[in-house]
Amino acid sequence: MFRSNRCQLQEGHTNATGCILWCTLHHTGTGGTKPNISTIGADQFDEFEPKEKAHKLSFFNWWMFSIFFGTLFANTVLVYIQDNVGWTFRGGLPAVGLAISIVIFLAGTPFYRHKLPTGSPFTKMAKVVVLLYEKRACCPERS
Repeated sequence: MFRSNRCQLQEGHTNATGCILWCTLHHTGTGGTKPNISTIGADQFDEFEPKEKAHKLSFFNWWMFSIFFGTLFANTVLVYIQDNVGWTFRGGLPAVGLAISIVIFLAGTPFYRHKLPTGSPFTKMAKVVVLLYEKRACCPERS
């Protein structure tokens, strides 16, 4: 069973409340931002204009590059800083980067294209389930 080092106290006891809080914040942040930010970015481009359609593809290329570069940075540079400089400075760098990104996001919000929702998302999900059920016979069973 995977257990995070953040859940361990020095005496070897587990701080359940701290562990649950950390895991909740981590999973909410990770699961809540990545899919939503890429969707907001994709909504900024008009599919019916060829130039914007090309920019949309470029956006996703840069989006994935930034995700992977951030992972590489966190697993190399931040670990080096953590080992050689200290935990405080290592924790401060991502905090400063996050603060800068929030300021940029809030400054750009008035310029975003906001697409109004059409219909209920639950209806769309129900249609997918119905189609899956209806098409279950079209795929041969594997043996």
